[in-house]
Amino acid sequence: MGRSLARREREGGNEEDPDEEPVLGKSDIPNELKKYMDSLDSNDFIEDIEVDLRATLKAFNKLSNATIHGKHQYGKKLRNKFALTFVTDMVNIVIKLCDKVKTRDATIYDLQGIFTDCDMSLAKAKIWTLEKEKAALQGKLDAQAEISSTVQEIIPKLDDIKNSKDQNLIAEIPRIIKEVPPSLRSSPLGEPEGILLIKPKKETLKDFIINKKIFTDILEKYDPSIRLRGIGKLYGGGVRMVAASHGDIMIVKGLIEEYGDKETVDGFDFVIPNRRSPQLIIYNVDGEVDQEQLKAGLLAKNITLADSANKPYFKVEFSIPR
Repeated sequence: MGRSLARREREGGNEEDPDEEPVLGKSDIPNELKKYMDSLDSNDFIEDIEVDLRATLKAFNKLSNATIHGKHQYGKKLRNKFALTFVTDMVNIVIKLCDKVKTRDATIYDLQGIFTDCDMSLAKAKIWTLEKEKAALQGKLDAQAEISSTVQEIIPKLDDIKNSKDQNLIAEIPRIIKEVPPSLRSSPLGEPEGILLIKPKKETLKDFIINKKIFTDILEKYDPSIRLRGIGKLYGGGVRMVAASHGDIMIVKGLIEEYGDKETVDGFDFVIPNRRSPQLIIYNVDGEVDQEQLKAGLLAKNITLADSANKPYFKVEFSIPR
């Protein structure tokens, strides 16, 4: 009975606890597998790989001790048991590690792409801004150089007039003034400023500070080169943006409508007001004077209000009360 039980225990692998190694004699060979397991450092592994590896090695050590203790011969059955139980576990651990490496490589590749695209976009925006600033500065330098050369030409003539007692030279002053290039004369007014009125549609959107930050953040993020002459407050929390020209303010409006989120775009009205013609109100007009008589009287007193064909530059838009 006892002999049969011992045989069944050997065949079933019910040997001593795997953590308890048998006492070795002087002639016994030490268990190098156990020594290797004890030397493993947990810092050399990632996540749960160490747990899986130690469990597999312990099971392998347990079966090896049982095989040695039972004096089993290494044959096909034992080979298959080793292969199915431990070799497959080792291969699965390697596959798991490979999956983690592939995932990490993909993440690194994606991050590198993001950083590269971000750096290129910022660099292009900075280069474009610097080129515009360079062109503006070059224009100022050219104008300054032209003014300097013109002044250098005029100064000797002015000195001659100042030092000469001949009053006839005074007659040359109008001619000298005419010779001054247009760059030194008063230039006509440039293109009128462009104005964008941003009006909130809801009561919850009437905080001017928050609204101003929303729209300036959009401009700074998607076109840092945009330059505004001013940002003001409208009644009800609206925002008034002023650019150098109508074209510039159209660009500002387009950027906000293109890159603003749907809630922002739907929550505000974006209005670019049309230019109004200048108006002049004339008081104390006799009630018997009609519009045509008033127009004729204005033209008779002010010839500059009509062209060479005596077509007036103005209109009398408002009826005169009787």
